[in-house]
Amino acid sequence: MPKTKEKQSTSRSRESAPRRSVLSVLAGHFAARGRALWPPLLILVAGIAVYSNTFSVPFHFDDFRNIRDNPAIRTWWPPWDVLAGPRPVPQYTFALNYAVHGYDVWGYHLVNLAIHVSAGLLLYGVVRRTLSRTELPSRWGAAGDQLALVVALIWTVHPLQTQAVTYIVQRHESLMGMLFLATFYAFLRAQEASRPRLWYGAAIGFCALGMASKEVMAAAPPLVLWYDRVFMSGSWGEIVRRRKGFYLGLLATYGLLAPLVYSMIAHRESMENVGVMYVEGITPWRYLLSQSGVIVHYLGLSVWPRNQCFDYGWPAAKSVGEVLPQALVVVSLLAATVWSVFRHPKWSFLGGWFFLILAPTSSVVPIRDLAFEHRMYLPLAAVAAVGVLGTYVILTAFWRAFHVSPTWKTAAHLAVSGTAVLLLACAANDRNSVYATEISLWSDVVRIAPLNARGWVNLGMVLHENNQSMEALACLERAIQLAPNDAGAHRNLGCVLHHFRRFSEAAEHYEVAIRLGGKDDELLALLAAALVPLGRAREAEELCRTVLQQRPDSVMAHVNLANALAAEGRITEALPHFQEALKIAPETAEAHAGIARIVADRDPKAARDHLAEAIRLRPNSPNVHLEMGNLVAKTKPQAAIRHYEAALRLDPEFPDALFNLANAWVACGHPEKAIPYLEKAVALAPEWTEAKNNLRILREAFEQRGGD
Repeated sequence: MPKTKEKQSTSRSRESAPRRSVLSVLAGHFAARGRALWPPLLILVAGIAVYSNTFSVPFHFDDFRNIRDNPAIRTWWPPWDVLAGPRPVPQYTFALNYAVHGYDVWGYHLVNLAIHVSAGLLLYGVVRRTLSRTELPSRWGAAGDQLALVVALIWTVHPLQTQAVTYIVQRHESLMGMLFLATFYAFLRAQEASRPRLWYGAAIGFCALGMASKEVMAAAPPLVLWYDRVFMSGSWGEIVRRRKGFYLGLLATYGLLAPLVYSMIAHRESMENVGVMYVEGITPWRYLLSQSGVIVHYLGLSVWPRNQCFDYGWPAAKSVGEVLPQALVVVSLLAATVWSVFRHPKWSFLGGWFFLILAPTSSVVPIRDLAFEHRMYLPLAAVAAVGVLGTYVILTAFWRAFHVSPTWKTAAHLAVSGTAVLLLACAANDRNSVYATEISLWSDVVRIAPLNARGWVNLGMVLHENNQSMEALACLERAIQLAPNDAGAHRNLGCVLHHFRRFSEAAEHYEVAIRLGGKDDELLALLAAALVPLGRAREAEELCRTVLQQRPDSVMAHVNLANALAAEGRITEALPHFQEALKIAPETAEAHAGIARIVADRDPKAARDHLAEAIRLRPNSPNVHLEMGNLVAKTKPQAAIRHYEAALRLDPEFPDALFNLANAWVACGHPEKAIPYLEKAVALAPEWTEAKNNLRILREAFEQRGGD
């Protein structure tokens, strides 16, 4: 019996041993999977945390031209119209966004964030695989994966990336960057795959999509070749022998840049739509000199991102002396890159990455805007890698010299890298708050770059749109002081002067803007609007008809033509143009208000319905509340007062609302309440004869009453 028990016990142990082995294998498998998953999860969480405050950021600047006012993105299928323009891939993603949620900005920001986080994940994969191929792999040891993670985290959360992610239209840059990194990642995976053709094909496909996203992608094929030579292949002959077909495929993707290059040569003015336009008076040499200062500034922001600016308005250098220190820095870095090609070829790749990617925008081709932070989207990866790896080398030497224990080494590395990532993430999140409104964005621009005329122009425009017209007037006058020949400054100043009923001055600035710009149809329509109250309705009519000959779908021209015809008493001719404006753009509140004015006498209910629709469309427009007040003023002045007061709550500096409110108080038998409103109206519109006369009459009446 004892022997039998022993055999049974042995049998049980043998049966249980495989089970423990299976559990051990599964535990090891899941532990390995966990170790592989936590770096991507960290990158994902970091990206979401940094950009969590961007989902309500409104459209800014070029967002309007490329998204809100771009009819091409309103149809995603068939795709030919949107794909026919420059940079078709990001434009098509805008079309998909519009198809899903229209102009609600959250969706655009969600896609931008997804692109950026994907790029961060790809960067992690590229750096992790690259560190295993450096000339001294023992230097990194087991820390290679952690170092790759720190590089990717710093790149993902760095404040310099905010312009490429938070500014919606710069999806052009971030999407190109993601495809650039995807090209590299697919190329690296091909080296490990048993069937590399699929990965090589993916790399070529990503490169092609990148070429159709932004011109900077032109740097991808030479950088892949550079990487291949210093990390993968022992000779150029080996590259030709093993990957000739792959590189021919990469070279073929340059064909997607041909339409853009043709446009740049044949139709320079069309490049304004994608932010590329040659600058008159700036030679390639002057542009190159200027870029030395820009590049050093980029490097400074990479290390210490302070005083970032959405729009620098960077001035062009006139001589070498102006930028000599910065030029010496750039030349030294270029020389170090060339030197390392021969002495430390693997390290040279970081310099090549930085300079080749910046070359299309920061070399010799003069571009309208000399400096924009989104251009550092990909080059920042090289700066982050140098910073992280250099810091690791220095700390490792320090630990070795002082015989620091492994536990303290790990704690110190975590503390240094964690602190850097946390500080940069907080700074980026704070930087995103600047984008919260158009006013906050452009106020920040003029604070950082007070000599940037375009900053003052845009701040003036958004202040005027937000019913802060006095502040807008000061901004636009400052812009014209800085740039007397800026057509946009004169145009926007004309709009503000028109608001203050300074019609003759507004017309003068519109005419100056036309002479400087010359081809803006809407500017002609604005001039027409200023001519009508000057008694020049016939001239206004001719201008609007000229615009409509070129652009039959110009809503502004139809509305202003209708106003000109109505001013001449040609009501039956005016009405169809208001109706045509609504047919083109049903959301045009001005057309509803115009129809209400025309039909008010014969059909008050229809007029009230049109004004109610105008208020629904533009609840924050003081003009539509003014029109509603005017509609009821003749029969119900007390009710009109409420509408005029609503207009003044939106814009306390609205002369027309002040004037009409004063008239309503007089009609209600309270002339004493009218005087303060007339005084303010006259102060805002000193050329308004009727307002001055009414104020004089009321004052004389009260003086006589006081004398009696």
